[in-house]
Order: sequence, then C-alpha cells, then structure tokens
Amino acid sequence: LDSLCSESLQVLLGFSLAHGNVNSILDCLQILLDNLSMSFTLGGLLTRMGELKLEKRNKHAVFLKMSLIRHDGGEKAEAHKAENMLTNDNEGGSPYVSDTGRKVVNVLLQVSADEAAVMTPTSLMVKVQSGNQGASSGLVFLFNHDGPLPENLFDQFSKYDEWTAEDYDKLKKERESGSAEMDDFSPVAHFVPDKETCDAEVTMDVLKPRKYVLIKFFASLSETADRMGVHYVKVIGHQATPTEVENATFLDKLSVLAPLPVDPSSLVSGETVLLQTLSFLITMLKDLNSVHKRRKAFSFDPYAIAEAHLNVSDLSLEKLWNVYIPLSLKSGDAVQYGSTLCLHLLLSSLPFIQSNPSRHTTTTTSTQGNAPPPTSSDPSLTTPAIILKHLCGQLDNGGLDPVIKRLAQDIVVEGVVVFFADSKTRKDYLLSMISEIQNTDQPPSWWLKFEALCRYFSESDSNFLLGLPKTPSQEDGTDVADVTLSTLGTMITVTKTEALNCIMNCAQKPNDLVKLLCALQSSLFFWSRQHLSEESSEEVKKCTAAILTKYVKKLAEDVSVILTELDKMKDIEELDDLLDALGNSIAGRAFPQAVVHLSTLVNCEVDKIPILKELMPIFRILTSLFEKLPNKFPRVNSDLLKPGNKEEKVVAVWTRESPHNYENNSKINEEFVCFGASHFEIEFDSRCKTERRYDTLEFLDSMGHKQTFDDSVGSTRWPKTARFSGPKVNFQFRSDGSNNDWGYKFILKAYGNAIPSLFWLFDLHLALSKLLGQLCSSVLVKNNTRRTLPLAAAAGGGSGSGSSNKGEKDEDEILMHSDIWKTLFRGGYMVGKLTRSLSGAYSASPADSPLNTVLQDLASGDEEGGALRIVEVCRATHKGPFYGGPLVDRAINAVFAALIWHTQDIREELIPFVSDPSITPVASPG
Repeated sequence: LDSLCSESLQVLLGFSLAHGNVNSILDCLQILLDNLSMSFTLGGLLTRMGELKLEKRNKHAVFLKMSLIRHDGGEKAEAHKAENMLTNDNEGGSPYVSDTGRKVVNVLLQVSADEAAVMTPTSLMVKVQSGNQGASSGLVFLFNHDGPLPENLFDQFSKYDEWTAEDYDKLKKERESGSAEMDDFSPVAHFVPDKETCDAEVTMDVLKPRKYVLIKFFASLSETADRMGVHYVKVIGHQATPTEVENATFLDKLSVLAPLPVDPSSLVSGETVLLQTLSFLITMLKDLNSVHKRRKAFSFDPYAIAEAHLNVSDLSLEKLWNVYIPLSLKSGDAVQYGSTLCLHLLLSSLPFIQSNPSRHTTTTTSTQGNAPPPTSSDPSLTTPAIILKHLCGQLDNGGLDPVIKRLAQDIVVEGVVVFFADSKTRKDYLLSMISEIQNTDQPPSWWLKFEALCRYFSESDSNFLLGLPKTPSQEDGTDVADVTLSTLGTMITVTKTEALNCIMNCAQKPNDLVKLLCALQSSLFFWSRQHLSEESSEEVKKCTAAILTKYVKKLAEDVSVILTELDKMKDIEELDDLLDALGNSIAGRAFPQAVVHLSTLVNCEVDKIPILKELMPIFRILTSLFEKLPNKFPRVNSDLLKPGNKEEKVVAVWTRESPHNYENNSKINEEFVCFGASHFEIEFDSRCKTERRYDTLEFLDSMGHKQTFDDSVGSTRWPKTARFSGPKVNFQFRSDGSNNDWGYKFILKAYGNAIPSLFWLFDLHLALSKLLGQLCSSVLVKNNTRRTLPLAAAAGGGSGSGSSNKGEKDEDEILMHSDIWKTLFRGGYMVGKLTRSLSGAYSASPADSPLNTVLQDLASGDEEGGALRIVEVCRATHKGPFYGGPLVDRAINAVFAALIWHTQDIREELIPFVSDPSITPVASPG
C-alpha cells in the first residue's frame, strides 16, 4: 500500500464511491492519509459529489413563511400592494405593480417577525406579471445584519443594478475556483423568467443560513413598460437552528481550504480529495437519516438506502476513528479542519452504528498514520470505550474550539447506545452516578454523561431502570420495595436538594433528573395499576400497595419541605420569581404528575388513609400560598375561570408538506391529537397532485370515518377542503414504485373551546383538592360497604356475589325512599307540632325537655354534661379514625343530634339517661 500510485488510489476511491460502501470509502481515506502530497485527476468526480450534496439539501426543503420587511418600488394602488407577492398563488390574486418609472425594485424578506430567526434558502419560485410590465430578470442576495436595518440599506447593493447574466456567471466561476471571496453583499443566484409561463425556479448557488433575503428585480427593456409587476415570490429552504448556523459557518470554510477545480480535468491535491469526500459522506448520511425519520422506521429501508447511494449496513466505528486520529495529530489548517469533519461524520454515523450493535464491540487495532489512537492501560477496552474516554478528556481539559466542543458534547449525548453497549451497563452506570450526584466537584464530562443517560432512560427504557418484577410476592416484596424505593428515594432527595438550592441561592441545575424521575414514577404507577386490578391475588395487591404507599410518603414529605420553605418567604416579589423557576422542579413537575396518577387509583384496593395523611400538609401549605399570592391563584369570579362563549376557536394548527416531487415507495404515518378538539378542518394547497389511484393520502378520524385523496386538488377525488371529527386524526401517505408528481401540502386546524393556561401552583392546588375529595369519598364508601355487606347478603338470600350485589342495590333503594329525608330536615319538634318520627309512631315531646337541651348542646359543639357522656359512649364502641378537625366534628354531632331527636325509640331510651346520670347506656355495635 505504501507504494500505491495515484492512479491506483483514485481508481480505488472512485470504485468505492460508485458502490456507496462507507467502510470501503473509509479504507481509501485511511490510505490517502499517508499520501496527501499526491495529486489526482478527480476534478470531475468531486464536482459530481458537490452537485449531489446540493441535490440532497434541496430535497428536504419546505416552503418558508416569509414576511415583507421593506421595498423601494412604490405601489400603483392599494389593490396592487407589495404584500400580494407573498399571498398569491398560481390560481389568481392581484399582482404587485410598482410605481411609474421604476427600472430596478429591491424587495427585502425575512422568514418571520422574530428578528433572531435564521433560514437557509435553497431555491425560490418567482412568477412575474405577463406582458411588458413583467420583470425581465433578477438577482438574489442572502445576508445578515445585527440591530436595526439602516435606511440606506438598498444603496449597498446598488452596484449590481446594471448586472447581466454574463456578469453573474463570471462571479460564479471565480467563486468556485476560490479566486473570489464570498461576502454577504454578493449575489447567490440569478434568474430569467420563462417568456411563455412568466415563472422561474431559482436554485441558490450558495447555501448559507442568513436572516434576510433580498431580491433585486430588473424591469423589462421595452420602452412601453413604465411599471414593473410581480405575481408571487415563494422561498423554499430550511429554518435554521443556532446549531445549524454554527455548522454552516464551519462548513463554509471548505470552499476556501478545498476549492473545487474550474476545469474537471485538472489535478487536485490529496487534501482536497480528503476534505471533499468527508463533507460528501456527512451530507449523504444526514440525508439517509432524514429519510428514515420521515418514514417512521429506523430499520434499514432498502429503498432509502438505494436513494441515498450509500451502504451503511456494516458501518464500522473503528474505521471512522482510525481516520480521525491521524488527522488530529497532524498540523496544518487543512488537516485540522479534516479532523473536525471526522467528528461531524462520527455524529452523523451514530444512528446507523446503533442499529448494528455488533459493529461497535470490536477492540482497537493499530492504525495507519503517525501514531496510534489513544489507548488505555486496560487492553480489554473496546473502541467505544476508548473514544468516550478521549472525548471526555478533551471536554475536561478545556480550551477547545467551540465547534469541536459542541461536536464532542453531541457525540457523547447521542451515542449512549454505542458507548454503553447494553441495558445493564447503562443502568449500573447511571445508578452509580446518582449515588455520587451530590458531589458538585464532578468534571464537565461527568455531567454530560449523566444528562445523556437520564435522557436515554426517560425516553426509552425506564422500566428496566426501575427493576420492578412482573408479579410481586410476599417472598420478594420486601427486596423489590427496597431496591425500587432506594432508586426513587435517592432521585427524590437529590431533586429536592436542587429545588432548595434554587430557593436559597437562586442556583438552577439541568432538570434531566426531574425528567427521569417523572418517567420512572409513571412506570411505577402503571405497574401498580396493573397489579391492583381485580384479577390480581390479595398477596400481589398487598405487596403493590406497600410499594406505592411508601413511594407517595417519600415524595410528599420532600415536596412538603420545598413548599414550606416557599411559605416562609416574606418578600412576595422574590417569591413570584422563584415560583417561575421551580416550575420544572420536583414540586412543579414530578409531584403534579403523581397527583394525576393517584387520581386514577382511588378505586383500587389501597389504604387511602396513610396517603391522605401525607397529602394534607401539602394542601394546607398551598392554601396558605393561595392567600399570599392572589395573582397566581385566580378567584372563583376571575375572568380566567369564567366559562367562555360557545363559539369554537382554533386551538392547534399543523402544516405538513411532502418533498416536491415526492419519492417513490414513500410510507408516511402521523397522528394528530388535540384533546378537547371537537373537529378538524383541512385545507390543501392548490398545487397538490399525486399519481391517480396509486399514490394516496388517507385520513381516519375519531369516529372511524376514512377519507382518501389522490389525483389533483379540485378534482372529484380531491376537494380543496375537508372536515374530520376530533379529538384525533390519523394520516397516511403511500406511493408505489413508479411515477410521482408534485405531492401534497396542507394546513390542518383543530377547533374546540380553548382551555385557559393556569399557573402550575394553582393547577396543583386544584388537582390536589380533587384528589383529596376522591380519596375521602373512597374511604367513606368503603367503610359503609363493609357495614352493609351482612345486611345486603341477608336481603339477597345468600352469600354469593350476585346475591350480595342485589342486596346492596335493594338497600340503596330502601335508603333513597326512606322517611329520613322528610323528617330530618323538617324540624317539626322545634315548632311544637305533632311530627311523624322514624319509628312510624306519633309523639308530642316538648321542645324544652331535658333531652332536647342536651341535644342542642351536642349540636352546637358544647360537649359537656349529658352531651359529653353520649359522645364518649359512642366513641368507645366506634374508635375512628376521625378526620376533618373541630368543624367537621361539630357538623357530624349536629346531624347525630337531629337523628336522635327524630328517632322515637332512641329518644325514649335516652330520656332516663339524661334524667339520671348514674344510668350508663350501651351503644350497639351496628
């Protein structure tokens, strides 16, 4: 290999690229690293690679919603205003028509009203007015500007007012050869509308993220044209994230360090071949990843791989690393740039390496180049372990270039499945980190790995981390509870400490552990609900209830500590600020989620009394905060809580669009859900078109009604608008293996009554109030059921479940028709009238009798004398528990006194007791 000539190497590289095998391409690059001084006649191949990169970028572009910032063409009339260019489509609308005498018109656009928004336009669609008034040609500029735009902005582009197509072609060639510098004030595209259709599809010759698009329209050369008209302008591209902006800025250096040759037959350096090939692989892998995500299946789709021109089924992490290491050890701008490209390539490759776990378990071997990769004293370390150690060392040492630092961070976070090869390894590593998390002196890489593992288990494997058995039992119940609650308890303690630090020191940490806690407790509640069902045995229910109760106790105790600290604060303004910060804490996220989960378990066989005892302190603290913070807790008569009008509003909007043209063998599935939405309305773009009968869009609504669309919008098979029942709609798009067309674009709107947005603390107060009511109701129903079961069984004539249910139903009927409701609330004895008692007899006991006086004392809360003796006798037989406090006791005593007074048998029995204190009545056990 050392004596390999340039002709052999370029044949080998060309053959590998033609077959698209990434491993073979990496092998060629590894050989090339030792032969960077060679020159190759690969100009034509590199040019084709550049064209394919541009094609892949354009494939995933969508129509961007643009805003008109300014223009200098004036307007003929209100009906022909400049905004029409952004709202018109092929079917109609008034064109924009300039004022008279305009030979050049500058139009400035921005992707949205947000000044920070950035876009990467890939193409434009322009249609000018037909006739002599239509613009004859135009130039496109992309630029950035910080701060307010100057009034004379268009003057900076005035030097291009006389440019022709020949002038632009000359600039383009100079740019490709590297002899012309790229700046924000030079054009990136030139266009001439078709004379018959008056439209033009303009492809950007340079892709770069920028805030603004400036289009310079040139008027017709006809002497009769006194105005200029444009029908529409549509910008196609990507709305760029800050990371994409940073990446694009970095990748712009490629045209300087490795420019493509103007003459395809000319020689290019080994460094240029290396850098251009790495950049090509990055673009192609990103494209393949996008195709997989869009098709909702990350298995290896043969059609996607064929379209991507790559074979990644055996992509080797080791080969990638063996290209990176020699580059990282060489000096020079080009090779250092190449080492950063290798990190980009590693990040783009991670999804495919994860899908092939067998490809990242090999140990590191020697590499081509001047030095071996970083190794460990432990020869058993795998390649992923060595890479992780190297990247973490780089991050901890500091002083990294910002681009390299971000790439290293992204690789660690996205590569969890690669660097921690199996679920057990990931679990053990995270649990060991949780036990050390309160040590704040951990290096940056430690926190990064912690974030990565928390995110992984939050999103995909929380059940395994929790370690709950399929079926709990008495034998292993204690062990399971200890392991599970130990893991959850540590997380609760740590997240509580973070929340308290936020209160004390205004210090906030990433909320990755809170997200993980939410995922784990969701798994715990789902598991509990499954094992508390009627089908489970009593032993299983008992073990499950024990684990659940202990967890709720720990969670409630720690949240109570947090809320108590808040309640102690005197500065209301500072308290307001802290509450906003705590919205993502354990108190603002995990505990409200637990309250919702508990509300689904109120009918399960769990002892509610311990749960009530743990939740009541929190409710009292929230009530105290309710009085302190009227702005956070709306009152009942608040406009926020008033029922809105019956008119339905748009509560959610989705815009979806296929590539144009769409791909053959497309398989796209998506579900649109909006809880509370009564119906959906969809509007299709007028350009929508698919192959009739074979390429279809299908929508299935909540009522099971299916609607299928194909052919073109406006035909009998595809109306412009449609309506579906809420609250969800399933969407499918399928295309066969032949023939395609423009595709689809639609806006789907959900209609319903808008739900007011409530502050998290107020929302928690409401949810907890409801839960406490449900728990109290469940306790009372359960106690009442236990007392009535013998009567119900007797009424049903047997002990079977059917007889028991029948007896309960009969007893409920008797109670509903009882005279208790007539006599209890009439108060007939108070007015001295004959009143029918519950015994059915008539009596005329005087209102001023000794018993009446004792019962009045009992009803008024004065438990002294005879009233006290009655209460003591009853409580000696029924020992509780007692809830609610003095106010509830008084209400119960009042009802009890009324029942005694209106029940003649009991009343007559108690008269001697009241008259003679030496007599002690006996309460019946029923």
